[in-house]
Amino acid sequence: MTADDLQQEVQRLKSEVYHLTRQLSDCRAHQEQTQEQLQLETRRLNDFRTSLSYEQTFSNRKSFALDSVTESYQITINNLMEKNEDLRETSEELARARQAIDKAGLLERKRIAYGLHDYVINPLDSIGKELSTVSKAGASNAEALKDLKDRCSQLSHRMRELMEDLYPKQLAEEGLVAGLRELMEITSRRDTSRTMTTRGPFCKIDFGKTTRQQFELYSIFQEASNNILKHAHASEIEFLIIERNPELIFSLVDNGDGMPTANLKQGEGSQTMRDRALAIGARLDVLTGPDGHGTEVRLTVDRKIFFARSL
Repeated sequence: MTADDLQQEVQRLKSEVYHLTRQLSDCRAHQEQTQEQLQLETRRLNDFRTSLSYEQTFSNRKSFALDSVTESYQITINNLMEKNEDLRETSEELARARQAIDKAGLLERKRIAYGLHDYVINPLDSIGKELSTVSKAGASNAEALKDLKDRCSQLSHRMRELMEDLYPKQLAEEGLVAGLRELMEITSRRDTSRTMTTRGPFCKIDFGKTTRQQFELYSIFQEASNNILKHAHASEIEFLIIERNPELIFSLVDNGDGMPTANLKQGEGSQTMRDRALAIGARLDVLTGPDGHGTEVRLTVDRKIFFARSL
């Protein structure tokens, strides 16, 4: 599978998850409207019963009318309750479908990551060892062979980075906080031009097993970390997780060059981050420091929604 194929597959999965999320949101909204309508109709029925009860002593016809209207309203209420149940079942079906897609996506990422390791990285390492042996045997070609060996080593290193990006093992096995902390360490290791100091995140919240929301959140800050490496020239980055009920705030701050205001909402990377935030019902803010230095990527999410939307 080529990188383009992989990217197309990831985009397809993301699109499917996005559309299913929209459908589930619509179903929930429809369910809430139905419940409100049911409550309104019930209040109307009670008001109507009260009104007719005063007239019941004066006319049997009015009593008959009351029974007829009550029966009609009861039928309406029963119909609304049946529709509400149908909507609930549809919502559960959509949730199960989304869970299946999310699980399949994670399994596919894991399969691709291990495939890269078995069929790309290991052969490249083997080639590098063979080239090292040949370079010792033939001095005249030693320089060229050394160059090939170095290129194989670089490619192998890059493939390892791609494998880390595709399937963050720490996130999957030890949870969100451990995964984000590992992301900070990876970012520091990849900055070869300077010594980068990283801090955080330090958090005692138990986020439970890895969910789609957590993976999307990790991917947002993975993109933000890549932007720091490419553009910020930062020497320090810090990750904070702040509880501000009913919200959770995830913040990545660097002391780099900052970002021009015109570029805060532009670029494919920024748009991808915003799309991911929208898919999990979060608000993304990218802020530059008041003196033009440093950038903060801040993700704000409703605590109840974040913990409710699990795989």
